[in-house]
Amino acid sequence: MRSILLAINGIGLGHASRCLRLASRIDAGYAIYIATYGDAYRYLSSIGLGRRYVLVRDAEISFCWGEAGLAVGRTIASLLLRHSMTFAGHVASSAALLKAIRPEVVISDSRLAPLVAARLF
Repeated sequence: MRSILLAINGIGLGHASRCLRLASRIDAGYAIYIATYGDAYRYLSSIGLGRRYVLVRDAEISFCWGEAGLAVGRTIASLLLRHSMTFAGHVASSAALLKAIRPEVVISDSRLAPLVAARLF
């Protein structure tokens, strides 16, 4: 069966909700692999996705928040200091998944690692 990979940011439910709406419009001839983590993974695993969906859990990445919302500077520092190995792991796990399923399309909603992996491999 042909496949598509949806790589979804797992923080909150907006990314997952948006991607589910997109996935519902994809031709039934495709298997849909969803790689995510955190809130999105918990939500998607609880709603009973259909048979053509395969949910893949990735390692968690967190963002830093302040009074005005996302604290960009603190988030970048955190990602560089604490999550650089997590990002490398996401690239490696994405590459392994890409090799296994050979998707025709990779769609990312605020995830960089799967796009890097798709470009490299």
